[in-house]
Formats: sequence, C-alpha cells, structure tokens
Amino acid sequence: MRGNTKALPLTVNFKIHSIIKDEIVKGSLPQKYAKRLGFILDGIEGESIHGTTCLTAALNVSTGKIDHYIMQQSRTEEDFAKYISTIFQSKGQKCKITFLLDQLNTHKSASLVKWVAQQIDYTGNLGTKGKEGILKNQVSRMAFLESTNHRIRFVYTPKHCSWLNPIENWFSKLQKQRLRNTSFNSVKELEDAISKYISYANVWNAKKIKWVFSGFFKQNSIAC
Repeated sequence: MRGNTKALPLTVNFKIHSIIKDEIVKGSLPQKYAKRLGFILDGIEGESIHGTTCLTAALNVSTGKIDHYIMQQSRTEEDFAKYISTIFQSKGQKCKITFLLDQLNTHKSASLVKWVAQQIDYTGNLGTKGKEGILKNQVSRMAFLESTNHRIRFVYTPKHCSWLNPIENWFSKLQKQRLRNTSFNSVKELEDAISKYISYANVWNAKKIKWVFSGFFKQNSIAC
C-alpha cells in the first residue's frame, strides 16, 4: 500500500449456539445428536431449546486472532452494518480493510451499502432499494461492495461454498475444543465460555493463516 495506509484482511461470519434443557442433556437426547450439545440440534423439538446466542466474529488473516466479536440475540442487517462500523472505527480512517464473507442477505444489505458510501465519501446516486441504481437488488449492491476502488471492500465466497472462509475452521475448533458434549445452564454461561475460549485461542492457538486451497481442477465448472 502507498503512504501510511495499512491493509487489513479480515474474514467474517456468524455462528448460532443454543442451550439444551437439563433433562435432555442427562440422557433423553437421541444418540445421533449427543455430540452436538451446545448447538442448534436438527430434529429436536422446539421446547428442547431454552436459550440462544449468535456469535459474530472477525478473524485477522495476518495474525490468526479474533480481532472483534459480539454475541447477541438478533442478526439483522442493521446489526451487521453496526458491527462492521465498530471494526472500522477501531482501526482508524487510514486503514484499508478487506472483509471475506459468504453471501448471506445481511452481508449485502442496503444498510451496509449506505454506510460504506458514507465512509468513502461516495458522491454518486445510490438509487432506491427495489427500484433502481446501486441499491436496487443484491446483485447491484454486491457489485458496489466488491469494488477494488474502495478502501472498505467486501469479497464474497461463491454460494454454498462458505467453507472456503477460514473462519469456518475457527468455528469448528470452538465447537470441538470447548462446546461439544458440554451443558450450560444459561445463555450467559455459554457466552462466558465462548469469550474465555476466544481469549485463550488468541494467545495460544493463533497463527498467521496460510491459504492452501489452490482452486478447483475439474474439467467441468463447479456450480456453487
């Protein structure tokens, strides 16, 4: 980068975690779900769940550390835009940030486009959501957010290929090393466990991410 501008690559995504009733944990849970305690369980009746939190985290590619995270009940487009804003403000105005994330609707929202436009002093007409211009639909909004001319840029994994995002590996380690086969009595207890794991992992497990995926080598194109 030129001048004093610093480049910061971050991978971002969210993970939902749930609390299971004590009686389910103690033995009435079907065996095929036993290894997934602490997470949303497919096939379990709604009354089995009695607390949920959503972890949204940003993994710093250059350090392997979770730089920023939040845990809350909702995950609306306003929530995500506010989260991205918090990260940007903490890094300073001269930092060029690239976010790698999947194509969830909230990751290509009108709220996010408006926020980016404000930060980069975009003077063009954004248009109207659902009608015209950059805000018209997800395709037009995504094109704007991916622009290489912006110092705040979003890069999206292909649809159904979120596993290409390195933070998914981090979420997998969180599940295996801290939450699997564990029962929590409250959402706060679950969130405290996640926070402590993040602090531990940032000190002892963080490594600079080396991208080893070299692409698909099939004659036919991959439909993602």
